[in-house]
Amino acid sequence: MFDQLPAESERRSWLWVALWSASIFAAVPMARLAEGWVREHLGQAAFGWFVLGAVGAAFALALRARLRAARAAAHGRVPTLALLQALPLVPLPDPTAPGPETRFRSERAG
Repeated sequence: MFDQLPAESERRSWLWVALWSASIFAAVPMARLAEGWVREHLGQAAFGWFVLGAVGAAFALALRARLRAARAAAHGRVPTLALLQALPLVPLPDPTAPGPETRFRSERAG
């Protein structure tokens, strides 16, 4: 990604940054106006329902992506994904358990 320079000029890249920043700053007052309109016409509880709907939609999209990846792994198209999903099931060695060197030293000393 960083091996090649961007195709557009540096000035144009900074123009996009400025436009993006301006759109973010312009959205804040618009959101407050929209909040007032929704509160006036739909009531105070409408925002709670909008938030629940947005969280539910995001959850549904994430679940759909997860199921698609699992289906692809089941068909053998993405075996690496299946391996990465199974890694947390592999038991890791206990770092506090005595290793073979410790046992050997204690047998020699004893």
